[in-house]
Amino acid sequence: GKVLLFQNFSLLKEMSTTSDLMPVTCIKVCSRDKSFLVGTGSGKIEVFQRQHKDDELANDFKKQKEFVVQQEQTAAVTSLSVSPTQRSTCIALENSQMYTLTSFNADVLNPRDMKFQPLGELGHHATINGMDICQRKPLVVTVGQDKSVRVWDYMTKTLENVKYFAEEPLSVAFHPSGFHLVIGFPDKLRFFNILMDDLRPVRDFPLRNVREVRFSNGGNLFAAAQNSLIHVFETFTCKPRPDMMLKCHSSKVASIYWSEDDESICSAGADGHVFLTKLGESREQVNNYFLKGVHFTCALSSYDEKMYAVGKGSKIVEIIDQSPTSPEIDGKKELSQICIGHRPQRMFFVADMEGNVWSYKYPFAAIYCVGYSCHADAVSKMCISSDDKYLFTVSRDGTLAFWDIISPEFRSRKETKEVIPWSEEVMVTKSDLEEKHVIMHQLQSRVKILILQNDSKLRQHEMQYQKNLKDSTQKFQLKLEEQKNEYESLREEKADMQVDFQESEKRFFKESKEEFDRIDMQDQNSLLEQIKMYNDAENEYQEAKLQHRNRIRTMEKEHREATLMSKRIHREAKNKAIEKVNKAVEDRDTVMRQFKETKRQLELDTDLEIEQLVRKYEAKLNLERDSTLRLKGENGIMKKRFASLKKHIIEQIEQKKEIEEESLRLEDKVSGLQEEIARLKRQIKKMDQTISERETQIYDLKKSIQELEKHKYVLDYSIKQQNLQIEPREKEIAQMKAKVLRLDGELERRHSENGKLEDEIKMLKKKLSNKQKEDQQRGRRLRRLQIELEQIKKYIQVVVEVIQHPAKLDEEVTRICERYATINKSTVKVADKVQSEYKEQETHLRKTVKELKRKLRIGSEQRRKNVVTIMKENMDLLKEIKVLRANLEKLRLRSLSKEVVSVSSKSQAKNSSYSQNEAAKIVELQRRQIENLRQEIQLASVRLGITVNAGTVSKARAEIA
Repeated sequence: GKVLLFQNFSLLKEMSTTSDLMPVTCIKVCSRDKSFLVGTGSGKIEVFQRQHKDDELANDFKKQKEFVVQQEQTAAVTSLSVSPTQRSTCIALENSQMYTLTSFNADVLNPRDMKFQPLGELGHHATINGMDICQRKPLVVTVGQDKSVRVWDYMTKTLENVKYFAEEPLSVAFHPSGFHLVIGFPDKLRFFNILMDDLRPVRDFPLRNVREVRFSNGGNLFAAAQNSLIHVFETFTCKPRPDMMLKCHSSKVASIYWSEDDESICSAGADGHVFLTKLGESREQVNNYFLKGVHFTCALSSYDEKMYAVGKGSKIVEIIDQSPTSPEIDGKKELSQICIGHRPQRMFFVADMEGNVWSYKYPFAAIYCVGYSCHADAVSKMCISSDDKYLFTVSRDGTLAFWDIISPEFRSRKETKEVIPWSEEVMVTKSDLEEKHVIMHQLQSRVKILILQNDSKLRQHEMQYQKNLKDSTQKFQLKLEEQKNEYESLREEKADMQVDFQESEKRFFKESKEEFDRIDMQDQNSLLEQIKMYNDAENEYQEAKLQHRNRIRTMEKEHREATLMSKRIHREAKNKAIEKVNKAVEDRDTVMRQFKETKRQLELDTDLEIEQLVRKYEAKLNLERDSTLRLKGENGIMKKRFASLKKHIIEQIEQKKEIEEESLRLEDKVSGLQEEIARLKRQIKKMDQTISERETQIYDLKKSIQELEKHKYVLDYSIKQQNLQIEPREKEIAQMKAKVLRLDGELERRHSENGKLEDEIKMLKKKLSNKQKEDQQRGRRLRRLQIELEQIKKYIQVVVEVIQHPAKLDEEVTRICERYATINKSTVKVADKVQSEYKEQETHLRKTVKELKRKLRIGSEQRRKNVVTIMKENMDLLKEIKVLRANLEKLRLRSLSKEVVSVSSKSQAKNSSYSQNEAAKIVELQRRQIENLRQEIQLASVRLGITVNAGTVSKARAEIA
């Protein structure tokens, strides 16, 4: 944990990091701001800066800031790299992750709030144990040995959510809705809710080492494999289903697959068994298969109850009616995982132990197989999206692969289907929303503070820049004087160099001309000799060529004759052999029909004769081949002699070329010397130009100095004016401060008044609550009176039911009157026509009543049940009515007595003056009252939800009596 500072191979200083126990893994020096970064084994970045930046010889480095790269897990920093502009830094960690940090964030933000941005998506850095896909959202979840759970969006290829745990997750299942996860750990099985940026645990199940877990297609159930048992739970209540627990395997279950209708589970295990079992109390095994000594790793079932399984071996086993079909589908390598598309199931995918993925056409009538390579190790899980457009595979090498499924037939079929849009709902808790709002307000306040800090820093920097500008102008003037002196010395050196160069140029031209003439004479002599030698060699070559051609022609003629002879002899022998073979075959056929044993011997004899003939003629062919090879050897010797002559000629040509190249080299040397002369002349011209440019620069600088002096005079004047303006401004500031103090006192007074007003508001709220309580009591009293009024209406309904029967109506009214009041009887004479009309109406109503009773009997049985239940409820209500009867009877007695007295008095006064017209009016009024009462009965029956008839009313009247 020590950092050593060296200069010129000598130790200057020894500095210690925060984590002295952890080693320093890497150091990166930043040349611009004279600082360096230190990466430690605890996953931290420490920034050391020089205290005095202007002094380059100062060695007082001090640690300024410290950043934690990865908050979730601690991983050592292995490498650091700073961009050339030093605006960003790239960090590589031991767990194969890379992050970036901008210098702006490092300068402004608090180290505790710093979050390093990942360079790309953060994947697993260890073996991936499990994977599953969501049906309603484009999401994939993976768990790995790095103790993390990661949720990916496969449409945008981004990481949506990641969470680390203290223990390694072994398996995972994704709910079809995308809101829940079930994850298996070594000590328990846990149920999670997926929030916007977190995983929230909901329930733990006491199941250890669950290596396989799956949600049903509908999402109402999920199954978990613990050793040889398969437990089934309800998703929304998290209750186990003992009637669905499967105990069919004798060893560890390696694979679980739900059927399309969620009524059965296909499972495979290390015991060599594959089962398709129906869920429920019967647990009937629809299909099963056993292969001894095979450890099945994956199994699934199709919609027609076929099973497919893979294990140790290179074959896909297809199981129909408890037996494998023949032939079995043979894979290319040792297989590990299989996957089938959704209905109508046209595609079948297979993965092997070497990271390859194979695509088959389903069903396997005509095998169409295509292989693709992706992973560096065995594929551990594989699944397909709900729309059959994407395939997902994970491997032991820690990689997750997204595959596009491309097939013209497959795509055309999918485009015809109705596309269901992806679900965009997100689960968020109320506490998280409140925390987000609080954090947002904190960040807004922090941004305001940072803006103020930046403004102050900018002002400080501006002042520093003005100071640096003055220093640089002074330094520049000093350098300008030095350059003037150098310019004068250079002009003198230029004149001396021109004189020396002219003398050396004349001497060099003279020497080069003499050397060129001498070399030219030598080249001409050697060139004549080479031409003579070339002509002699050309003559010898032509003679040898003619001799060689004649010899080749004679040899080719002899070879042609010999080959024709050998072919003719071979053809005759071959024809004889064929005749013999045909004869032997005919003999063999005749003997075969007679004796089977002799047939075998004859076949052996004929085979031996054929082999002897073949050997004989092969020997002759070998002799002919040897003769041809010998002739080819002689031909090769002649070719070698021809090649040697040709090589000699080529050597002569190369010597000639070397001489020509030598002459060209000398010419190039002369041209190079001439170019050197031209270059020196150009340098002289450039020096003249630079001198003139320096003079113009000096002139421009003098003008700029004069302008700066003028600007300085203007600035001095403006500073004086500003000072004159500052004095009244300061007075105004003092006045404003006094006003602020006065306003503060006023504000305190207003606060005290607000406190008093708040107390008054509290008192008013108490009074308001008391008033509300009183209103509630009045409402309850009003409802009680309304109930009493409904009871009165029921008694009236009893009377209305018999209103068309005068005798019964008279009895009921007299009974009520006898019970509640005394009524003086009055006699009213009614006309005959009125009585006849009344009788006709009575007969018509009786007929209608009989018809209604007939219809009522048809539905009486059905209604009686409803009436019985309602009457039971009414009995409870009537018990409450009896309690309130005393008060109601008093009210009824008073109201009835008043009405009866008024009616009797009116009847006695007008008894003698009633005529037939008045009687008709009374009947008409009674009819209207009857109609009104009928409407009220119907409305009351609609409110109660029952049909009120004579039977129910009589029963109610009996209960009331």
